[in-house]
Amino acid sequence: MDLPKNKVFVNMRRIVLFIIVTICFSYEGLSQKYNKEDIMGAWTAYKETTLEGDDGSSITFSGEPFKVKLDLVFYDNSKVKRINWIEELDTVYSLKKDTLRISHFIYTIKKLTLDELVLKEEKLMGNLIYLHRNSEN
Repeated sequence: MDLPKNKVFVNMRRIVLFIIVTICFSYEGLSQKYNKEDIMGAWTAYKETTLEGDDGSSITFSGEPFKVKLDLVFYDNSKVKRINWIEELDTVYSLKKDTLRISHFIYTIKKLTLDELVLKEEKLMGNLIYLHRNSEN
């Protein structure tokens, strides 16, 4: 029994649409989901690298490795204290899946354990920032 060509194309379109929708929902579920409780407390940056793992000495003007100064203190009321070379800023943060927004800075959480947090800058140079949890937490 042969189907008319129009029905074959309609069925193929439905199958392709189903596959595309399935892939989209599967991809959505692949990103890691973190909770605010996971990042609560004080963190101090100890290293910054490029995405390839270089320490920056090949791209800094001085030929020295990246120097990183970043302290983050997360509070349970969506407030955060961000301290770097330039300023100490009391602001708010939001965490949605693996995207962390601190004021106008956007990071992707690449790794989170009890004592280590690795953030990828989504603007600026796109580097990885390695932080360790302060022991007084």
